[in-house]
Amino acid sequence: MYKNSNGFSLVESLVALSAVLVITGFLLPGMLHYTSQLVALKREVQALNYLSEELENVIINNEKINRTIKHEGVVYELYWKEGKAGEEICAEYYNMSHEKVPICLERN
Repeated sequence: MYKNSNGFSLVESLVALSAVLVITGFLLPGMLHYTSQLVALKREVQALNYLSEELENVIINNEKINRTIKHEGVVYELYWKEGKAGEEICAEYYNMSHEKVPICLERN
């Protein structure tokens, strides 16, 4: 090797680049999976927030209204129905797989 070497050789650069690519190849799928799980959880929490707000509105105003709310590109449909133990309020939205997800809460 030369005694006065300024910088990296081509082989050293290629080895470093390949190491970075291998590490990225292992980490990227996991990060994408956790990101999609985070989005799904965020949508579910938002639906539960809308349900609790609607239950509070019914307790205060005593009026049941079916409504549709659009938030950050997601459409939440809130509606009332008769359940096994009484009245239920439900929210439906579409998940990342374009499947309808219902969430229902009972009014006690």
